[in-house]
Amino acid sequence: MAIRSPAIAPEVLFEWRREDSRSGCNPPYEQSDGEQVLLRNYVSDTPIPEQSWKQAFDLAQQAARSLGATTLTVFKDASNNHDLQFSGETGTILRFGSQAAALITCSTGCRLPAAKK
Repeated sequence: MAIRSPAIAPEVLFEWRREDSRSGCNPPYEQSDGEQVLLRNYVSDTPIPEQSWKQAFDLAQQAARSLGATTLTVFKDASNNHDLQFSGETGTILRFGSQAAALITCSTGCRLPAAKK
Protein backbone atom coordinates (compact mmCIF):
# COMPACT_ATOMS: atom_id res chain seq x y z
CA MET A 1 0.00 0.00 0.00
CA ALA A 2 1.41 3.35 -1.02
CA ILE A 3 0.39 6.69 0.46
CA ARG A 4 0.74 10.00 -1.30
CA SER A 5 0.59 13.35 0.49
CA PRO A 6 -0.76 15.84 -2.05
CA ALA A 7 -0.82 18.63 0.54
CA ILE A 8 2.96 18.45 0.86
CA ALA A 9 4.21 17.13 -2.48
CA PRO A 10 2.06 14.96 -4.76
CA GLU A 11 5.12 13.35 -6.37
CA VAL A 12 6.30 11.90 -3.03
CA LEU A 13 4.80 8.42 -2.70
CA PHE A 14 5.57 6.54 0.53
CA GLU A 15 5.48 2.74 0.73
CA TRP A 16 6.12 0.34 3.58
CA ARG A 17 9.34 -1.64 3.19
CA ARG A 18 10.90 -4.30 5.37
CA GLU A 19 9.07 -6.01 8.23
CA ASP A 20 9.06 -5.06 11.90
CA SER A 21 11.87 -6.71 13.83
CA ARG A 22 12.61 -7.27 17.49
CA SER A 23 15.92 -7.28 19.28
CA GLY A 24 17.31 -7.22 22.76
CA CYS A 25 17.58 -3.97 24.65
CA ASN A 26 20.51 -1.58 24.70
CA PRO A 27 22.42 -0.75 27.93
CA PRO A 28 21.54 -0.41 30.70
CA TYR A 29 18.70 -2.90 30.03
CA GLU A 30 20.62 -5.47 27.95
CA GLN A 31 20.29 -8.11 30.72
CA SER A 32 16.51 -7.66 31.00
CA ASP A 33 13.75 -9.68 29.33
CA GLY A 34 12.78 -6.55 27.43
CA GLU A 35 12.74 -6.08 23.67
CA GLN A 36 12.92 -3.13 21.37
CA VAL A 37 10.86 -3.11 18.19
CA LEU A 38 12.26 -1.62 15.00
CA LEU A 39 9.25 -0.73 12.91
CA ARG A 40 9.24 -1.22 9.17
CA ASN A 41 10.52 1.62 7.03
CA TYR A 42 8.26 4.07 5.24
CA VAL A 43 10.17 5.01 2.07
CA SER A 44 9.65 7.21 -0.97
CA ASP A 45 12.02 6.80 -3.91
CA THR A 46 11.31 10.48 -4.64
CA PRO A 47 12.81 12.89 -2.10
CA ILE A 48 10.76 15.63 -0.49
CA PRO A 49 11.24 18.80 -2.56
CA GLU A 50 13.17 21.50 -0.72
CA GLN A 51 10.25 23.94 -0.96
CA SER A 52 8.11 21.36 0.92
CA TRP A 53 10.69 20.38 3.55
CA LYS A 54 9.51 22.79 6.28
CA GLN A 55 5.92 21.56 6.02
CA ALA A 56 7.06 17.91 6.07
CA PHE A 57 9.33 18.63 9.05
CA ASP A 58 6.44 20.23 10.95
CA LEU A 59 4.26 17.14 10.36
CA ALA A 60 7.05 14.81 11.46
CA GLN A 61 7.59 16.90 14.59
CA GLN A 62 3.87 16.72 15.44
CA ALA A 63 3.88 12.94 14.98
CA ALA A 64 7.01 12.59 17.11
CA ARG A 65 5.49 14.75 19.86
CA SER A 66 2.43 12.50 19.95
CA LEU A 67 4.82 9.59 20.67
CA GLY A 68 6.64 11.50 23.41
CA ALA A 69 9.73 11.96 21.22
CA THR A 70 10.46 15.65 21.72
CA THR A 71 14.27 15.83 21.64
CA LEU A 72 15.54 16.78 18.20
CA THR A 73 18.96 15.67 16.92
CA VAL A 74 19.99 17.06 13.55
CA PHE A 75 22.58 14.99 11.67
CA LYS A 76 22.32 16.95 8.41
CA ASP A 77 20.31 20.01 7.46
CA ALA A 78 21.34 21.38 4.10
CA SER A 79 19.43 22.01 0.92
CA ASN A 80 18.13 18.65 -0.36
CA ASN A 81 20.06 16.80 2.35
CA HIS A 82 18.13 16.39 5.60
CA ASP A 83 18.59 13.74 8.29
CA LEU A 84 17.14 14.15 11.75
CA GLN A 85 15.90 12.20 14.70
CA PHE A 86 13.30 12.81 17.38
CA SER A 87 13.75 10.85 20.62
CA GLY A 88 12.06 10.58 23.96
CA GLU A 89 12.85 9.58 27.53
CA THR A 90 11.27 6.14 27.06
CA GLY A 91 13.63 5.27 24.20
CA THR A 92 11.19 5.96 21.38
CA ILE A 93 12.97 7.20 18.26
CA LEU A 94 11.52 8.58 15.04
CA ARG A 95 14.08 9.12 12.28
CA PHE A 96 13.19 11.27 9.27
CA GLY A 97 15.24 12.26 6.28
CA SER A 98 15.25 13.25 2.65
CA GLN A 99 18.24 13.11 0.31
CA ALA A 100 18.11 10.93 -2.83
CA ALA A 101 14.96 9.36 -1.33
CA ALA A 102 12.81 10.03 1.74
CA LEU A 103 12.67 7.81 4.83
CA ILE A 104 10.64 7.59 8.01
CA THR A 105 11.47 4.91 10.55
CA CYS A 106 10.77 4.39 14.24
CA SER A 107 11.79 2.21 17.16
CA THR A 108 10.07 1.73 20.49
CA GLY A 109 12.91 1.59 22.93
CA CYS A 110 13.06 -1.22 25.52
CA ARG A 111 9.68 -2.69 26.51
CA LEU A 112 8.75 -5.84 28.43
CA PRO A 113 6.53 -7.99 26.18
CA ALA A 114 3.11 -8.86 27.66
CA ALA A 115 3.96 -12.57 27.52
CA LYS A 116 6.89 -12.01 29.89
CA LYS A 117 4.99 -10.01 32.52
